Amino acid sequence: MGQFSVHRNPDPATQERFPLFVDVQDDLLSYLATRVVIPLTPQDRRGYDAILALAPPLTIDGRNYVLLAPQLTHLKASQLGPAVARLTAERRDVLAAVEMLFRGL
Repeated sequence: MGQFSVHRNPDPATQERFPLFVDVQDDLLSYLATRVVIPLTPQDRRGYDAILALAPPLTIDGRNYVLLAPQLTHLKASQLGPAVARLTAERRDVLAAVEMLFRGL
């Protein structure tokens, strides 16, 4: 677990639409019981024209996803299973989407 790790969605009711979450919480706050996460949706399922700055495309294990920064949420840390990928190389895109969400930059 840790910042920019990707986890499968543990909720059967939403995992088809949002199969993955990316953890965006800084590791300095790893002692908290929750983690701030952003859902990822398959690019072909998004169903709307995304604002690129808020919803950058990402490729994970050869599949195309869209990061849905406006749907930022939290989960209990205990709900997150093992990481299935890391988005360290995409860190700039992920943080730019969060920055756009909060500051409009």
